[in-house]
Amino acid sequence: MDSRNGNSWLAGVMRRQIQGLTCFHLSNSRSVLSTVVVWEVVLGLVMVAGTLGLLFWPLFLTLSPAYSDNHDFTSATSYFVSFFQPTLPKFVPLVRGTSIQGLSAVQRFRSHVACFSEGGRWEYNDTVRAFPRNIAGDPHSDRCEVSHVFVMNAVAASQEQEVDLNASQRPEENWNMREALKWEWQTNSSCPLLPFNSNDFCKQIGSKRNVLFVGDSINQQIYWTLLNNLNKEVEDRGSRALPDEEIAEVCGDVLPGGEGFKLGFVRNDRLSLIPPGVFSTTPYFHEFPWVHYLKQWEIQILVLNRGAHYEADEVYTQALRNAFSFLQAQYPHILVVYRDTPPGHQDCMSFNAPIQERQTGVNMPYHWADFHAQNLLAKPIVEQAGYIYMNVDSMLSLRPDGHVDADDCLHYCLPGPLDSVINLFYNILRVVDS
Repeated sequence: MDSRNGNSWLAGVMRRQIQGLTCFHLSNSRSVLSTVVVWEVVLGLVMVAGTLGLLFWPLFLTLSPAYSDNHDFTSATSYFVSFFQPTLPKFVPLVRGTSIQGLSAVQRFRSHVACFSEGGRWEYNDTVRAFPRNIAGDPHSDRCEVSHVFVMNAVAASQEQEVDLNASQRPEENWNMREALKWEWQTNSSCPLLPFNSNDFCKQIGSKRNVLFVGDSINQQIYWTLLNNLNKEVEDRGSRALPDEEIAEVCGDVLPGGEGFKLGFVRNDRLSLIPPGVFSTTPYFHEFPWVHYLKQWEIQILVLNRGAHYEADEVYTQALRNAFSFLQAQYPHILVVYRDTPPGHQDCMSFNAPIQERQTGVNMPYHWADFHAQNLLAKPIVEQAGYIYMNVDSMLSLRPDGHVDADDCLHYCLPGPLDSVINLFYNILRVVDS
């Protein structure tokens, strides 16, 4: 190759390399310059906003409702910060299994239900009136007849002879009821408590709207009390000697087409979610499977309790959360009523009337003095889950009279104070439907 041609070719290559590097540096310089300008603009805006905030923030605070009400700068700051937060979808409060939705509606409902229990008092009423007979087979009934003055001036000579408690079927002069039956729970005019009406109760529930009680032996007594008020015997107690699972068909004689509903009970002191075929009975706990009955019996209303068999607070509350989480996920349509736990009473046989204040003291047996505190723990858990909290503690903590005998100051004789619980349940259902 000619030397002159070679030099010319090399010079051309070098020229093109230099031009490329120059273009690259110019491009990078322009990119860096643009980035610097953008950040300077952003920083300037931030400084302006900060300066304006320092100048006018005190004025904003003093104009807020929170500050004008109580001169609270913390609340006032939160008030204005909320304007700059994105609007997110909020959980709509509701009572599951009902049409009650929205914060205002839920609050009105809960206030009305609370008024039944917290706004009432026990009043003496010795007017002759009918009482439900104890036909459900409460095993405590024999002990009650021995321990209390019954009707007709004496207990039936034979324990097997049925004692008729229907006052309308005997002359007034023979109406000699136990004193515990002459006290009625009365509420104020803002939440009148209607007397139990069995036909209307059947209509409130409706055909095939099956009801299941699950919980301790007090829940079992309440189940029996409801059967007594419906004048219905238990039809199936299963094969075991202890009646830990029971079911009856009720209200078929009231509802159209003879289609009533099932009314059942399963004993499970812990509300444990144990599978079918597994059960445990110890002197302190009875745990029988109940979850499978929700589907098998097509349950629509569930009345739960956990508490008379005391465990530590953290165990108690976790059991409630576990049960409620399961029900929310698997059976969100079920109406759940959680009944709180009334205490037993010391020296119950020395009382023949209600008391004015609940018994307290560290010497109360079986942790009875701790039941009220656990009820207070349960209430927000129940309501946050969207369920109904039925407060019977406020009523029954004032009823040391009417218990079975000196050896059992926890359970009540039937009929007795537990009939007021059925009346409360009936009135809650009326409020739900209204």
